[in-house]
Amino acid sequence: MIHNTSEGIIHTYIAAYHHIKDNADLFHRALIECEATGPEFLAGLEKLKPMLDAAATTAAISKATLHNPWSFPANIVHAKSAFSSGDYKACGQYIGADVKLVLLEFKAVSSVAIVQEFEQFTEAFWKAAFDIELHLNGCTEGSSEAWEVVEHVMYLISDHSDPIEIIVAIEYIVTHYDSFTKAFDQCSDSMAGIANGIVQISWFGSEEGAITYFERALKSHPIGFMLNVKRAQSAFSEGRYGDAGKALGTDVHWMIEEIPDEIAY
Repeated sequence: MIHNTSEGIIHTYIAAYHHIKDNADLFHRALIECEATGPEFLAGLEKLKPMLDAAATTAAISKATLHNPWSFPANIVHAKSAFSSGDYKACGQYIGADVKLVLLEFKAVSSVAIVQEFEQFTEAFWKAAFDIELHLNGCTEGSSEAWEVVEHVMYLISDHSDPIEIIVAIEYIVTHYDSFTKAFDQCSDSMAGIANGIVQISWFGSEEGAITYFERALKSHPIGFMLNVKRAQSAFSEGRYGDAGKALGTDVHWMIEEIPDEIAY
């Protein structure tokens, strides 16, 4: 039953949130095999990650009600009415609108979290790949786009038994290189170390060169290379971003080792 008071609305949404969270696997099993929408479903799950924190979500629901005193309660009433009449699409739209309002309450916290996650990943990656220690210390405030690239790369290599997916991921990174330059733009104290890492990447020569050295590294490390991909995927999904960066950085280091000395200057 939905109570038409602010306290009742908040209680309703919090109870609904816990019910959905407790049964999240049912949604995952129902939608993950849909080839046409699988990527979009996973992208949506990424955006919902802040709501895994039950205490933070409870607070966000309360804030969303406070900041949207007319639309937030109205949406849940409209959703219930639409569901009762069999208009499930409209019901989903109303609920989705309120979820969006809840997620907006995470925005300030999430931007800080993205910087922390990106820097954990990047510092570990740089050390493993290039043997260069970075101390970013929050300088990557413009890293949201770069982090989205990293998240998409992790999705691309989710089939960690298929080397072809690694090639697709390499191509994706190359085409989104600008997002990383934007992320590092304010990192003056670490710029020398960042530049030295980029120089080592430049030794690949081109996208095709990177793929060539990937193939050679895979041949030299037929078990370890793909095992690192699996470790990175597992660590990333568990929020161990430093471990994920280290695993992928090790693979890049092996690729660099395949470059002839006369090219690596």
